[in-house]
Amino acid sequence: MTDSAGGVTTFYGNYDSLSPLQFQSLTDANGTLTEVVSRDTDGQVTEVQRTSGSIVESWLYHYTTMTGSDQELIDNVKFSP
Repeated sequence: MTDSAGGVTTFYGNYDSLSPLQFQSLTDANGTLTEVVSRDTDGQVTEVQRTSGSIVESWLYHYTTMTGSDQELIDNVKFSP
């Protein structure tokens, strides 16, 4: 999908059993790429990277399971420039 500013967003297809129709990547009009680079066995995003030229920034996601439930919530996000 292309937005009015020239950015292109992609999503996983229905065939992806862990993350159907979820965000995959965004490339903005300047060529900066933001993408999901890893997921855990439940399909939860564990790392997102943004790459612009030789600069790579990373966000690492950690989840915790709610007491008395099997639902996982984001516990923290660590940024690594």
